[in-house]
Amino acid sequence: MITVSLWPYCIVGGPTQQVVIQKIDAYQLDQLFEWLCGEDTYDPEVGLWLHTLPTECIDKPDSEPLISVFYRPFRHAPETVVQRLREFIWNVGANGRKSL
Repeated sequence: MITVSLWPYCIVGGPTQQVVIQKIDAYQLDQLFEWLCGEDTYDPEVGLWLHTLPTECIDKPDSEPLISVFYRPFRHAPETVVQRLREFIWNVGANGRKSL
């Protein structure tokens, strides 16, 4: 399992600036899931867990998780999974709020 935060992959605000998730690309999530599953279309060991949904707030983008990915290490290297997650997070729409 790999869990990542919004910061530093999304350049909204800063590591301690509160942000609100505006949009998440469901098609990109679906493509990520298909890629993780490989030839086994609905691999029961593969999953995506969104810790924050659109309209919800992340108080600490540098430490609060945004997404967790469950995958099979024999199918994909952790570095490759992290790279795909970076690409996904880059496209997450978030608006910054004032620091607390």
